[in-house]
Amino acid sequence: TPPSTLPPINPDGGIMPPVSPPASGAGPGSQPRTGEWEIDLSDWGDPTVVGVPMRYIVTIRNNQNREDRDVRVELRLPQGVKFESVTNMFDGSPVQREFGADNTVLFAPINSVRAGEQIRYVFVLIPTIPDVMIVRARVYSAERKEPRMAEEDTTVQARAN
Repeated sequence: TPPSTLPPINPDGGIMPPVSPPASGAGPGSQPRTGEWEIDLSDWGDPTVVGVPMRYIVTIRNNQNREDRDVRVELRLPQGVKFESVTNMFDGSPVQREFGADNTVLFAPINSVRAGEQIRYVFVLIPTIPDVMIVRARVYSAERKEPRMAEEDTTVQARAN
């Protein structure tokens, strides 16, 4: 066997050039980020009646080619509605949230979401006035700061006497 300090030999008998390590920043994690967040908002039981709890599902999906961090989901609620609860649809666990300005509800930040991963939440609103409610949701993250948005309208009828 030749000493290890000699360059390796190609199968065709020629000497192989030395292999340099990849340039800094090269490799699978250095691909340019492509894709966006996808968000969908839907309701169950439209139309509804004043005082009857209304369920919504908000689904976010990371359609980027890479994991994303510090993912935020927010709701913007119309006037005349009471926020009741939010749960993770995967396991039914309650989701921490806080209430912000302009009738917003901010869900607890998500540390990271893998490429292709989808997360669903179920939230419940109770309408207090007859109207057409427009509920808005948005998602943004550390890498995609420009929010992606969805909205759903729900007809709320007066309670029958």
